[in-house]
Amino acid sequence: MNITFEKHHSVDIVRCAGALVSSNAPSMGKQLQKLIRAGQNKIIVDLSGVDFMDASGLSVLVRNCERVRRFGGDLLLLKLCPSIETLFSMTRLNGMFRIFDDESAAVNTLR
Repeated sequence: MNITFEKHHSVDIVRCAGALVSSNAPSMGKQLQKLIRAGQNKIIVDLSGVDFMDASGLSVLVRNCERVRRFGGDLLLLKLCPSIETLFSMTRLNGMFRIFDDESAAVNTLR
């Protein structure tokens, strides 16, 4: 899993590429927690490069979304590939997350 970070105004964008699975989900979780502990409460996770996700990947996103919301922020998802979109639909997590296809629209939602 390759993870990069960008900042657009007050919004942090976390770009992920590869599979988000049990072997790397803890690392992803720690990086998201680090942002949240630093006071960053406007986070977009770009999943356009993620082609596979297991329960560990889902769990790390859910836990950190709940965490950032407790601090008055939000964690949005960006650009899900069809298989990941199906996974979110089947698990009904598409109701928990706001999911965007357009980065500008996601950033503007959090600004």
